Amino acid sequence: MVTADSLGDVFEKCLNPAAVMPTAFDKIQHQINQTLGSLIPDRTEDTTPEAFFSAEWGVDDGAWVKDHLLKHALESSSGEDDITYADIMEIPNEDLGPNSYRIIALESCFLKVLTLLIHRRITQWAAARGLIPDWQNGFRKKYRTNNNPFVLRCRQHYIDATNAFPSADHATMWLKFARMGMAGPISD
Repeated sequence: MVTADSLGDVFEKCLNPAAVMPTAFDKIQHQINQTLGSLIPDRTEDTTPEAFFSAEWGVDDGAWVKDHLLKHALESSSGEDDITYADIMEIPNEDLGPNSYRIIALESCFLKVLTLLIHRRITQWAAARGLIPDWQNGFRKKYRTNNNPFVLRCRQHYIDATNAFPSADHATMWLKFARMGMAGPISD
């Protein structure tokens, strides 16, 4: 059994800057990126004409989430009690009174829904700007992983992604997003 502590140790290393900078990093560029990254304001303005990062969530977004769950997640991700999204979606609205909820369950659901909506906005933005390469099937609608074995075979000689997370410098990543036009409440 995998414990939360062991996962925490792994994720802490993967999601935080490395204690020692990898030798492959350009130290001067890294310092420049750190300095420039620190200049990105806490609040930025969404300049996309489509308002990808600042438009309010609406009824259409809620309908999209419900439709997405109906199509993709009904039988997946059951909880410890073996309750699935399908089970929850079958409960009549009149039986969903506020006293029936537990705050931790609501927090988990809200976090999942918000993450799904943010992912959708970022994916729409990236697709509208042509930022998703054709070979990134996992990020392209209706492609999923259909061609990935072929692409993997073609690309495996060019990259080593065995340690990708620790080598992703946060300041560099946010600078790249900012230069590509990602700004506004969602990215803040």
